[in-house]
Amino acid sequence: MITFIGNNANEKTVTDGGRLKMRLFIDILKREGYDVGIVELDSWKKRFLSIILNIKKAIKCSDTIVIMAGPKGCRFIIPIVKIFNKKKKTRVVFCPVGVGTFDKLIKSLKPEQVQEFVNCKNFYGIKDEKMRKTLESFDYVCPENDIQINLYRTFYGLNNLCIIENFRDIDIKKKSYFKENEIFKIVYASRVKEYKGILDLMEVINDINDLRGFNVQLDIFGDNQLNDDNKKRFDELINKNINYYGAISTDEINEKIRSYDLFCLPTKYYGEGTSGALVESMIAGTPALVSSYSQAKTIISDNVNGFIFEMGSKEDLRKRLIEIIEKKDELEKIGIAAQASAQKYTYQYNRKIFLKIMTGDEK
Repeated sequence: MITFIGNNANEKTVTDGGRLKMRLFIDILKREGYDVGIVELDSWKKRFLSIILNIKKAIKCSDTIVIMAGPKGCRFIIPIVKIFNKKKKTRVVFCPVGVGTFDKLIKSLKPEQVQEFVNCKNFYGIKDEKMRKTLESFDYVCPENDIQINLYRTFYGLNNLCIIENFRDIDIKKKSYFKENEIFKIVYASRVKEYKGILDLMEVINDINDLRGFNVQLDIFGDNQLNDDNKKRFDELINKNINYYGAISTDEINEKIRSYDLFCLPTKYYGEGTSGALVESMIAGTPALVSSYSQAKTIISDNVNGFIFEMGSKEDLRKRLIEIIEKKDELEKIGIAAQASAQKYTYQYNRKIFLKIMTGDEK
């Protein structure tokens, strides 16, 4: 039995990367023939005692415990698992969601300080000794890219690290590129939140259409989680060139992204990791323009397999979009390179190491 401890939203529809990733892992393991259970963390603060009892029970009857709690919840869950597992010694795997255990430590840092922290250039005197001792007792800690691996190794001094890429269970198919289209079509597919940069993107699209005379279309897919003030601004920015279609199912997203000229992820979130939507765009062969968040360069090489602009800068976002649109004939080369890079984000590429970490089996 493999038991996941995470927020599955009680099987309701979800759009955030962490819960989608956990559901993908569960579906794959079931398909591979393993028994899988879940300790549900939805509304965990209201269910504190029952969750503790469920974790204790899960450790007794499971071969592997997989912790996939979000950045805030994991700091509550991880010590509990260690306490209950002292005698049983069940296999424990921690898969950080977002920045994992670092969220609380770095949330008060300035953006440039977060960049330095995540890239191990300056830890600003921050320490986390209790968490270090707990994490080193687990069988595996599995960040999703090289920057996170280096961060967990350098900051915590861990040796039980192994990457599990934020992969997708999708085959890579050749994309057709439409160079002669009059309309340049851009897609945004993520939660609609201010810190994801969506309002900046909408403003820039309207600017370049109005001031540069371009014919650029932006289609937005994702759950609208804006507050009231930002929702009003969002609605004001919608027009004939900007369309909002609501959330999209995980089964549809790859084919949908495939039909666009460019994918854009203008995130301003300090904890952004290997974005699932960005991985989807690379697998689809649709070139991506992403902000220079702390982990962007682990995925995108600027002007090689995608494009990067300065995080939080509408001026640089505008500049890069104009450059891309004016050189759209070069997008096929970028898209082909993106698909080549995306091989490592497929399940078949990761299958052997994934099953070994999750189960101990050498398949």
